[in-house]
Amino acid sequence: MSCINKYLPLQRKQLAQYLISSGVPDAFTRVFAWLRIFGFIDNQPETMIKQLNKLINDYFKLKNKVFKEFTPEPELEMRERFMQYVNSQALNSKIRDNVRKDVLRIMPDEPYFKSYEVRTAIFRLTYLLTQQLNTDHCQGFDDIIAVVYYVCIDGLTLVQQLIQSDQHLQRDDDDNPDSDFRSSFQFMSFINQHLLRTNSLETVSEAIAFQIYRHIISLTLNWFTDQESSQNTQSLKQITDLTLKVAHEICPQLHTILNKLDVPPELFVCRIARTLFSRELPVNQLINLWDFIFFDGFLNNEALRSVPEFVCIIIYNTLQQFICDDFDLLVIQQKIFESNPYKEYKEDLWRIYVSQLQYITQQTNRRFEVPVYAKHKFQIESANLRQMFKRFYYTPDTRIQKTKTKQTERQKMHEQLQMLQLDAAGFLDQLVDQLQVLKEPNADLFSCLASLTYFEQILQKYEPGNYSAVAESGTQFQKTLEKEIELCQNKITQISMRICDNKELLDKVVKNAENQK
Repeated sequence: MSCINKYLPLQRKQLAQYLISSGVPDAFTRVFAWLRIFGFIDNQPETMIKQLNKLINDYFKLKNKVFKEFTPEPELEMRERFMQYVNSQALNSKIRDNVRKDVLRIMPDEPYFKSYEVRTAIFRLTYLLTQQLNTDHCQGFDDIIAVVYYVCIDGLTLVQQLIQSDQHLQRDDDDNPDSDFRSSFQFMSFINQHLLRTNSLETVSEAIAFQIYRHIISLTLNWFTDQESSQNTQSLKQITDLTLKVAHEICPQLHTILNKLDVPPELFVCRIARTLFSRELPVNQLINLWDFIFFDGFLNNEALRSVPEFVCIIIYNTLQQFICDDFDLLVIQQKIFESNPYKEYKEDLWRIYVSQLQYITQQTNRRFEVPVYAKHKFQIESANLRQMFKRFYYTPDTRIQKTKTKQTERQKMHEQLQMLQLDAAGFLDQLVDQLQVLKEPNADLFSCLASLTYFEQILQKYEPGNYSAVAESGTQFQKTLEKEIELCQNKITQISMRICDNKELLDKVVKNAENQK
């Protein structure tokens, strides 16, 4: 049962202080707490309902201006239904296509996000945000709204489940609802009676999610665009500077590597920070980290101030076993904590959250251990391995120039094909790193390489400008090629879950790399 009644009388600061220490007990309390600390609702029942109804009405006025009702053919698969819905809307084609592409890839490991209803809701929310901000779609917008929408659905679903399972909640009692408002059951009944009986759960969740989503993006806008954030959020450069400072103190080797890479260190920070770790952690673990980040930022009048420190932890945990000598993660904690200019932190509480984050990153399947005997050799031969497999992930600049004008259907096909090749390049770029973590000399390795070679030939055959195979059936070609990309990526992922502890196979890979030079 929800414990929401404990928190209703609390002022916002008291609420944040209580929950940051004790943790958020249930899904509905999380929605309530986020709305409270972001300033959307207060703790008076009648006023709260008016505020929530206003949020809902404002959202659907905006939604109905942009989107029209459309019901796709029910017998189609999710992807085809989603594409039908997107193509039925009169939207900015550039933003529409970019949002569509990202939404189709969102949270591939989370079953919840694979339904048509969830994908279309995330598409609407992401597209509407670009209209509100008057900006193009940025990668990462969709990752954040996916988590926010999940939180809202999860919280309001708890209300419905309690109502359906408890007769006390099913009573209609309009006589003086304030009298028992601090009872959890009565509060649930109040929410159900004034919100969920007049609107569907999905409708309310989508509207509330949009307001929270817009608030979070407003805090991080300077990480995505040239626009200023609504609060004085640290820039990506400032976060990067902190990362490099701590790296220099605890691991000079890592500091040297980050500074000598072909890409600026900001790119490491950008990928992790902009999505608020949503690509690094499973959703159910991620939202606990968000609780701490939001409450801590509110209590100290600086939103997201703890993000730089968690970015450091993620980077060190991820890179340590590949390119650095072993070092004590407790030392990292202390150096990061000492680098924080704010003295309001309760160090013990902060360490609890950091330790949880470190445990999560160490347990996730995104982190691999390199065999001890191979570790040094991998460091030396990394460049050779990249050279060996360069053909699998390298895309010439001439292939990735985006078409700026779309005057004909053929030009549209041209742009679609370029984007598909970019997708393929992005997937295949992971091959080298993943090959370094193969578990055993399995025939799947060579099968995977053969599939990738064949896939590379497909990309070469259908370069931009060669329309002989797609002029008549561009849509079918797009489906085929995207499916091929997905199959290859799945195969790579399956193989990379094993770590190569066979020295003979390792030596063979390195030898082949040397022969390719």
